[in-house]
Amino acid sequence: MKVLVVSPVVPLPATSGIKVRTIGLLRALAESHEVTLLCFYRQEADLNALPTLGRFCRKVVPVPIQSCLRYQEVRASRLDVIRHALFEGQPSMITNWRSAAMEREVGRLLSGDGYDVVWIARLWLTGLLPEASVKTVLDLDDLESVKRRRTLRTMPWKLTRVLGYAEVFKLARAERAAVRRHSAVVVTSEKDRQALGSDNVFVLPNTVVVPNKVAGPREKEQDDDLVFFGLLSYRPNTDAVEYFCAAIWPQLKRARPTARLWIAGANPPPSIQQLHDGTSVMVTGYVDDLAALLARCAVVVTPLRIGGGTRIKILDAMAAGKAVVSTTIGCEGLDVLHGEHLLIADRPADFSRSCLGLMADRGRREALGSAARRLVEERYRWELAPTIVDRILQAVTSRE
Repeated sequence: MKVLVVSPVVPLPATSGIKVRTIGLLRALAESHEVTLLCFYRQEADLNALPTLGRFCRKVVPVPIQSCLRYQEVRASRLDVIRHALFEGQPSMITNWRSAAMEREVGRLLSGDGYDVVWIARLWLTGLLPEASVKTVLDLDDLESVKRRRTLRTMPWKLTRVLGYAEVFKLARAERAAVRRHSAVVVTSEKDRQALGSDNVFVLPNTVVVPNKVAGPREKEQDDDLVFFGLLSYRPNTDAVEYFCAAIWPQLKRARPTARLWIAGANPPPSIQQLHDGTSVMVTGYVDDLAALLARCAVVVTPLRIGGGTRIKILDAMAAGKAVVSTTIGCEGLDVLHGEHLLIADRPADFSRSCLGLMADRGRREALGSAARRLVEERYRWELAPTIVDRILQAVTSRE
């Protein structure tokens, strides 16, 4: 088939969850199909990745993200924000991603290249596509309404939070409308499929490349070292680190003064940078060799309170054979069992206690990491994705 993938990002380098999922999709499609990628790019450096994408795509069409309404210089007044929240039907997430340049490219490609399917990478981009005769698949990597609702729960009661619930309502309505509008909707977990409740909703799990070896020799692990990794300009990750350092880390440090925390990920905001003290908390920014950092750390922490879909960072950690402590939200949607594949703790005291127990018990860490790696090999390795993607495309194209 000829498939047009519309993405909000250039998916290389794969430094965030959406990039990992998008490059995995392109790789899966390229096994059997002819793929064109239409994507926004943020800076000139993104264009350097386009030749590499030629391994998976017959054609790559980049559009500057500055063409989106969200990047225009007109600054909305507070009254405009209130008016949009209360009286506009579309979520601002969709209207802000409107781009005349992208819409022109969509129209040009659909009118000339005879695509069988258009695969739209996020809910944000649905405002860019006209009602088309071509079959469409919408990838809801996250349920945005769920993620937004959880974000609001962490905020104080101010006007921003009140208006935010209007956005949640509109996002939930847009997700329900998308199920009716598109030939198929794809989610990352059975939980999300059931939430949308329609026979045209399919599960395409997040998948990762499983390394040939675990993160490194066990003797190199430092019992005192914990690590959190993820894109730090992404609000759920920022909130997770701030929550951990405010509510969990002080308890853990009192019980184990020699403990060290590594915070790794691109684009840490000032609130994260100021946590760095060079002794017990290290904020590294982006690391070229994540495997080496994982190899030295005893435990991977994923204290997320916000988010949707499933977390690729946990799959990466488990694929590397690492012991993980997570909140329920951090590991939701994955077929994991507490005490078998990882430890789940939602209260700060329980989270701290779980980390301390693993730091003191290398054998327990190894047992959890080995079981976790086996689970990823069985259910979440990238080699499974092409068959699932083909099954979805066949279901889409066979429907009237």
